[in-house]
Amino acid sequence: MIYAADIHLVPQYDPITRTAVVDVVVTSDEPLRIVAADIAFAWDARALTLIGCSDERATVESTVSGLPPASWDFYGANETLPPADGNGWAVWLSPLNGIPVVVEKAILFSFVFEVHGKGEVEVLPLLVEDYPLRSVVYGTDVPGYEVTGKLGSCVIRGTEARDGNLR
Repeated sequence: MIYAADIHLVPQYDPITRTAVVDVVVTSDEPLRIVAADIAFAWDARALTLIGCSDERATVESTVSGLPPASWDFYGANETLPPADGNGWAVWLSPLNGIPVVVEKAILFSFVFEVHGKGEVEVLPLLVEDYPLRSVVYGTDVPGYEVTGKLGSCVIRGTEARDGNLR
């Protein structure tokens, strides 16, 4: 059996507060245990300011989720917390008391951005696949078994937000 956990970025834009909440969603065609995820992401720092990460909308429990502390950031991606230069790294680790099973989809956490400008199309966060910093999901009952499938992106406009195409 081939396991595949696709990563989607699902945005919601609030024009009153000019904030975008971007859910990091893992989907799978078959029930799949997930134990950890590294999410590398990028955005146009001139058009968006990363406010932080939130687990308020999460549909699966975690031990740790969001932007890691500096002592964990061996990539050097998060130059500050939250990062401000247009790229960053976020993590999700399963709870110690039970590994969650993704049946169809699971929200791991959400990025929160302040949106600048009007009517401009901004693609955010673009998931990066390059070594050493890349987006990856580990799952099943085999430690360290990579189950990463397709990676997605999303688009934020000054007036709306929509899912991007999986690539």
